Amino acid sequence: MRGVALRMLANRVLEAAWHDYERAIEADPDFPKPHFQLIRLADSLGRLDQVVRAYKQRILANRVEPKNYAYLGFALLTAGDTDSALRVVETGLAVGPTDPYLHYTRGEILRARGDITEAVAAWERALLHDASLVDALYALGEVHEEAGRTAQARAVWQQLAARLEELGAPDAQIADVKRRMDGDPKDAKNRFAAGSGGLEPFS
Repeated sequence: MRGVALRMLANRVLEAAWHDYERAIEADPDFPKPHFQLIRLADSLGRLDQVVRAYKQRILANRVEPKNYAYLGFALLTAGDTDSALRVVETGLAVGPTDPYLHYTRGEILRARGDITEAVAAWERALLHDASLVDALYALGEVHEEAGRTAQARAVWQQLAARLEELGAPDAQIADVKRRMDGDPKDAKNRFAAGSGGLEPFS
């Protein structure tokens, strides 16, 4: 019974977060953060098909907004369809070649496909267009750390810690990044572990 009650409570929390993100998108449709949060949450709630359809409709309604392609690409990536995700993002880059979220999402797709070199190049392009994009910094730090490139990883974690402090991120999240900066990843939390329902937002 306790397990059932805990699952019901968790579902209520996730449903509340879903409605919060929907309201945030309605209030400011151009702000990327709640779109990515909603997509991650849709995965937990089994609603990826719903968000994929919604972002396809957004593209049909506005084919010249680059971020719509980033959202759809991220949703398709989250659903495991990396081929379709890459096609969508590359179509978006033809529309908005300097959009940092498209480059970031392309990097995540390439990482999922095992092409780490090209993923790093995509994240670096994202940072070229927005030097404070938190998730691109996280991604770069992770791959440098995993590859044993200590100096590069430390430089990225240092930049990320400074950005999180500027954003007023939770102390635990900043401390986690600083541990990684000091070369201690073993206790590091998942990059989405802090914040709203385990879904740490984009910058």
